[in-house]
Amino acid sequence: MAAKAKEEKSKSTKSLKKKTTVLKEQESKVSKPKAEVKTKPEIKKSTKTSKKTIAKKPEVKGEVKEQKTGKVDVVSIPESKKVESEVSKKPLKTTKSKAYWLALGSIVLVLITLISAVLLTLQYGVRGKYKPSRVVNQIISINALKSDDQFGVAVMKKCDLAFKYDKNLYEPKVTQSEETNFGFYSESFKAIFGDKPLILREIQFASKDKTKASPVISCIDGDKKDDLKKDDLDKVSKALDDNAAGSFDKLDSNKDSTPLFNDFTKGELDFDLIRNIYIPANNINNSLFGIGNKLVFAALPKEVVGLEMQIDSLSPSKATYDVEKELSKTDDDENKLKQELEAETRVLNFDQYKKWNLTMTLADFGDLNIELNSDDAPKSVENFVRLVNRKYFDGTTFHRMVKQNSFEVIQGGDGENGDGSGGKSAFWTSNKNPGFVPDEMWITTPAYDQSGQITNSPVLKNEGLYRNFDPKNGLITYPKGSIAMAKTAQPNSATSQFFIILSDTVLPADYTIFGVIKQDSFDVLDKISSTVSPVTNSTTADANTGDGKPNKALNITQVLISSKS
Repeated sequence: MAAKAKEEKSKSTKSLKKKTTVLKEQESKVSKPKAEVKTKPEIKKSTKTSKKTIAKKPEVKGEVKEQKTGKVDVVSIPESKKVESEVSKKPLKTTKSKAYWLALGSIVLVLITLISAVLLTLQYGVRGKYKPSRVVNQIISINALKSDDQFGVAVMKKCDLAFKYDKNLYEPKVTQSEETNFGFYSESFKAIFGDKPLILREIQFASKDKTKASPVISCIDGDKKDDLKKDDLDKVSKALDDNAAGSFDKLDSNKDSTPLFNDFTKGELDFDLIRNIYIPANNINNSLFGIGNKLVFAALPKEVVGLEMQIDSLSPSKATYDVEKELSKTDDDENKLKQELEAETRVLNFDQYKKWNLTMTLADFGDLNIELNSDDAPKSVENFVRLVNRKYFDGTTFHRMVKQNSFEVIQGGDGENGDGSGGKSAFWTSNKNPGFVPDEMWITTPAYDQSGQITNSPVLKNEGLYRNFDPKNGLITYPKGSIAMAKTAQPNSATSQFFIILSDTVLPADYTIFGVIKQDSFDVLDKISSTVSPVTNSTTADANTGDGKPNKALNITQVLISSKS
């Protein structure tokens, strides 16, 4: 019995295990996981991950699907289908990235092309002054002038010029002034720039060796709207031919004969805008350049070392001596001067009044009655009247007297030092802008060849003020009682100094008469001539020549404007 019961129990246990297994299998077949709503497909990080996912048993997931009704429905799909979709999207993302970089590269290329076109247009299409240089020069200044321990770099931005100079040989100095008189060049400049005053910027490389001439480069700016052309340079050349023929040698305008510019700039120059001449009398090379809308003059010793010039915009240089910065230091003074001149002009009214009567009182000698006429020398008269209005001459002295055969004068007007070493014009703002008064003696200035023969027909502005011009030697007679502007040997260099003719005097025809002493004051001139003599300095070359300081003081007590009309 016991054995039988044990056998039945074993069969029952086996049957229960079998049922349990069947139930589990049925449960596995009946049981299903719930669908999951995925609004965004899951993005795999790599293709390898995607492949592993494919290898797994698929699970039932959900997919967002848009019906025609516009509603969102969830449809169960196998995970394997979703993975395939994700894998197919991976190459699509790579394609977009390449397109993006390709588009970006195209945009950059277009921008570079546009910038290059603008740079070349500004340099060549608009300015037209020289051939276009490579864009790399504009951007990184590959050919820019470089400074070092020996060489400095000066840049004149407003003239588009840069200079490299040996600091052991030269010291740069700059001036700027407003000019209206350029001698026989005046008419040609008027034809080029119009009637407006011209700005003259000048840089001198002062030679430290005083026995050698200093290179000077001048830039004339008339705010011309377009660039200078060959025809403009021809006008300047014609003025030179008409007024100074025979006194210079024409040089070719080519790479070899053009001085100072370095080889880089010579390769870019338009030689139709260059004129080169050589003046044997002073061993100077003069060159004229059209640089954009400005005219550049270079007066250079025949042999120049340690100095080169470059058109700055071709390859901009970094300045150790910034010309514009040096000139800007005078801006405040210039603005102040302009305000003073405007206020002074309202009082003096040079447009309305042309004739001025002045009284100059000399201590112990009496009054000199003076007549000025603006029609004869307008800028010189304006300068003198302004200085009188400011009482500049009051308390000054005649520091020099000359008593020689056919040469008898007294000279004064140095309001600073009183010895002839000073003097400032009414237009002075600084030593960099001294406001020189232009020469106003000639309409057509005499020109001479190398043998001293006159080569043109000179014309005086007012023939009634002068006498007996001798074209053979360039001398002219200044009548007794004339008042003329003193100056240096350089043209257009008058300031405040003047001289009065005590008796008819023969001088080089270089000094502008701007006024006369009236006949009723000639007795004062005669008294000075008969009672005063020059004291010559025996240690100078002028010893025993009748030229020196007066032995009696000739002090100016005051100068007054007595009338104007």
